[in-house]
Amino acid sequence: MKKPTQVKIETASFSQYNVAGISYINNPKRMSTVSLSTNKMKTWVLLLATFLITNFLFFIDEGYFDFTWMSLWGNWVMFVIYFLFIFTGQWLMTRLSWRFEPGPLSYIFGITLGSVLGGGLLIVLLSA
Repeated sequence: MKKPTQVKIETASFSQYNVAGISYINNPKRMSTVSLSTNKMKTWVLLLATFLITNFLFFIDEGYFDFTWMSLWGNWVMFVIYFLFIFTGQWLMTRLSWRFEPGPLSYIFGITLGSVLGGGLLIVLLSA
């Protein structure tokens, strides 16, 4: 996990104030350290989860429990389509859950239900 960013602040007068939930203390005689925590959704987690889930699906479906499917370019086209739909579902569900409770639980919720949503949407579109 990445450490919070450390910011040094120096001003001419001593005061304490809050901006967006971050407490700043200004003292001309000493530098004060402020800890900023980034509360952003990390898309690389979703990309990795999507890659692993899509590879597993192709391993059991296209390759008959091996990776021979990788030698055909047509399977790669379908891999990209599956990847995009599953990633979109995961991203939407994680984004939705991130509004209520940002953190690791949002990723678990988003990856699980987003994979089902993306896969279901893919099945509906491909079977029509």
